[in-house]
Amino acid sequence: TQKAENLLKESLNYFPEFLPTLQVMAKLSLEKKNFHFAEQSYKKMISLNPFDPIIYQGLAQIYQSRKEMKKAEEMKNLLPLLQ
Repeated sequence: TQKAENLLKESLNYFPEFLPTLQVMAKLSLEKKNFHFAEQSYKKMISLNPFDPIIYQGLAQIYQSRKEMKKAEEMKNLLPLLQ
């Protein structure tokens, strides 16, 4: 997985706004509990496609893991509007 992660990061150097790569990196970072990088990736994704519910689900997971329940709830409350 480290090799794949390195390839994804290199890809982002060339195509920093390529949404599929950002999605994979965010999910991978979330799984590795690298919440800071995952949050950065999701926030960048919002600037590219603010109507994707996967982004807000990911952010809610991050905030729950950090015990930031108010932020997590805010993200969850957006989900019905996006589906």
